[in-house]
Amino acid sequence: MKTISRILLVSVAVAAVAVNLHCNKSGDSTSSAKSGAYSAKPEAYRSTSAYISVHETASEQAMLEAITESYALMATSDSMLRHSVEKDGDFDGKMRRDRIKHCKYFTGDKGGIIKNLQRDLQVRAIPGTNLIRVSMKSAKQPEQAEIVNAVADAIIAVAKERNVKLSQEQMHYLRDRLNELENERATCMKDINDMRGQNEVAFMIARSAIMQDSTATLLNTITSLRLQKVFAEGALEAFQEKQKSGDLAKSPEIRSQIAKNPGVVELRAAILRSRITLLADEDNRQLIVVQKKLEKMLDDRQQKAASEAISLKSSKLEGEVTSISERLLAIGNQYNELMQGLRDLETSLAKIKRVQARMARIEQQISEVNARILECRIRQDESPLSLWASAETH
Repeated sequence: MKTISRILLVSVAVAAVAVNLHCNKSGDSTSSAKSGAYSAKPEAYRSTSAYISVHETASEQAMLEAITESYALMATSDSMLRHSVEKDGDFDGKMRRDRIKHCKYFTGDKGGIIKNLQRDLQVRAIPGTNLIRVSMKSAKQPEQAEIVNAVADAIIAVAKERNVKLSQEQMHYLRDRLNELENERATCMKDINDMRGQNEVAFMIARSAIMQDSTATLLNTITSLRLQKVFAEGALEAFQEKQKSGDLAKSPEIRSQIAKNPGVVELRAAILRSRITLLADEDNRQLIVVQKKLEKMLDDRQQKAASEAISLKSSKLEGEVTSISERLLAIGNQYNELMQGLRDLETSLAKIKRVQARMARIEQQISEVNARILECRIRQDESPLSLWASAETH
């Protein structure tokens, strides 16, 4: 709503600026004031001028200038000037001051004094700043300063009153909207209670979450087992291909198993001992015959050990494939059963979840409306304008 207010102010400002395009070219130094006017001293302008600061935090300079211009254009309205004449008082409203009525400038004619003020007052937004300059081109000192200050105070007071009124109107609208949202939330709660029957929604949701976690775990296990089966079947096929080609016995794995065979180890030890004995008795033919027999026995034993190692490895690989396949089948059945139960449960929760999603959106809207109500309460105690410097009375 604050954005809407700013857009309205900008619209008023743009229209007014088009009409008063040449009015800003006054003979004083305010026409050339830019962003440095924030820190400029009031004495840099005419001492009989009052300066009002606009409290806006516009993100763009053009927006700030438009908002400031809109306040300046409203400053000479009938209601604003009537306030300066008829309701002039201190800022808390407890003490009447009636500064304009005490001046010789005051004619006693309420309509006439408003027209005179509209004729004689000059209210301009200082370009490039958030300041509004209020001055007069007639009346004498000290009356001129008194009138300018009374008008400046009235501008600030009326702006505050309008801000309070706008904030209250916004809060009234927001409270109505809050009641609507709370009624919608109550309807959602009733719908949920009607749909869940004897079952607790929290329990159903918790159960669904557990089942989802379980199915996810089973699915990961199934994926892992499928990969294991692919690798196991690949290893078995590769092993069988090597077995057919006859190169398997020469593989490092089989040779290692052959070398570990107890019979092979024993025969190799016996051959080594016979060779050591022959070193001392090279002409011992009996030992030579024995050594050849031992080498023949070693060759036979190695072939047998290779066959045993190949058979054992093949059985092991086949067993791995079978074991993985059986586990995959069992876990797959478990997964299917659990998924069916989960689908049934989610079907029961579908309508409840839709209503809960709608209620969550309503809760978010309630939170946002409450925040805006709080913002309006804070804003209505703030004044959009303040007196930056009053006109000096000599």
